[in-house]
Amino acid sequence: MGSIIGSRGELLSPMDEKENKKRSMQLVKARFKALDKVIGAEVEVNPDGTYKAEIKIRTGLAPGKYNLVAAVDKNIKSQPVTFENNISFPLLYMSNAGTSLNLLGPFFLTLAVAIFGVLMGAGGGFLLNPLLLMLYPLPHTIVAGTVMPTVLFSQTTGVYNYSKIKFINWRLGLTVGFSMIVGAFIGPKLTELITLSQYKFVFGWILITLAALMLWQTMPAYIARNKKDQAILAEFKRKAKEAAETKKGGIS
Repeated sequence: MGSIIGSRGELLSPMDEKENKKRSMQLVKARFKALDKVIGAEVEVNPDGTYKAEIKIRTGLAPGKYNLVAAVDKNIKSQPVTFENNISFPLLYMSNAGTSLNLLGPFFLTLAVAIFGVLMGAGGGFLLNPLLLMLYPLPHTIVAGTVMPTVLFSQTTGVYNYSKIKFINWRLGLTVGFSMIVGAFIGPKLTELITLSQYKFVFGWILITLAALMLWQTMPAYIARNKKDQAILAEFKRKAKEAAETKKGGIS
């Protein structure tokens, strides 16, 4: 198991039991997700004892040279067979995810998500996260960690443009921002403790709940009530303005 988790057969450096468990779990969840992502052969044994081993090179295999040896036991081995896996742009190999990816797909997907996300007043991460998990063979830990800094680009541009049209309340924004700092420390720790299925389950229910709330806000009853509340608020503002003008006139 140590040689499989290590980088192409290199054993991990000696660590205590707690650290070894922590690092090995990170590698299994982030790099491979499952042991079937390591190169394996399908062996067909004939009645006379001969066999044929077929190796299927999976999509996204790390670039580089590979030496394959067929072994019956420690004394009977075949001559090594070498093959080289080459990739070039727009393919990019991500060592911490254990797979390669065509960058054009995520680029255009993110472009669409960023436009819609900033329109909704967010960075778009809540949409990009599940879409990347659904469309690409990426671990949830890598998706969550990668989407976090990339959302900064859309958020920074969005903040600049919203500030130009005077749509930002900085006091409220800073208050909410401090709570986000605390949440940003807790979130990554929780990601390490849950599996991909648990992650999808929780995230899915959060999206369903948000969708249900937004759908409810489009219902006629909610719209009518909201209009009534807006009318009451407008009346309060009108009376407050009249009182302020009266007070100002009395002072002068």
